Amino acid sequence: MPLDRDLQVRVMKAGRDLRLPAANDDGSGRAHLDGAAAWKEPGDIRVHAVSIPEQSEVALYTDIEVSTATEMYMEQGHIFRMKYAGPSLRRNPPSPVSFSGSNITTTNIVFPAGLSIPIRAGEVIHVHLDVINHSPYEISPMKQDVYVYYPVDPAC
Repeated sequence: MPLDRDLQVRVMKAGRDLRLPAANDDGSGRAHLDGAAAWKEPGDIRVHAVSIPEQSEVALYTDIEVSTATEMYMEQGHIFRMKYAGPSLRRNPPSPVSFSGSNITTTNIVFPAGLSIPIRAGEVIHVHLDVINHSPYEISPMKQDVYVYYPVDPAC
C-alpha cells in the first residue's frame, strides 16, 4: 500500500563545535559526544525514516546514535544507530596509494508502511557520536547531519 502523505524533515546538525585533532601514534583524534544535537517537537510525532550521510572526506570512523536517551549506548530510547568508516586516507601509506575511496556514503532506515516510532510531545530526540580521526589532518569542526522524517499529520 503506497503512502499518500507528505513528510517533513528535521535536519539535526551534530558536532558543530567538535574539534578532532590529527591522528598520531598514541591514537589521539578520538571524541565521545552525548547530546551532539537535540530536537524537541512541541507535539506528538511519528518517525518514519532517518538518513545519515557520510560527512567526511578523510579517514574518520563514526558511530552515530539517534535516541530519546540522554546518553549513548543506553538500553532504551533507540531510534537508529549506524557506523561508518570514511575514505582510507593513510598517515604513512605502505604504498603510493594514499586515498582508496569511501566505504559507505549514506545510511538510511525507512520503516514499512504503517510502521513508525512514536515520540511524545516534549520528548527530546538526541544525536550521540563516537568518532575517531585516523587521518593526518585536524577536523574542525566535525559536522554530522542527521535527517529525521515524520508526517505532517502525526496521526499517520
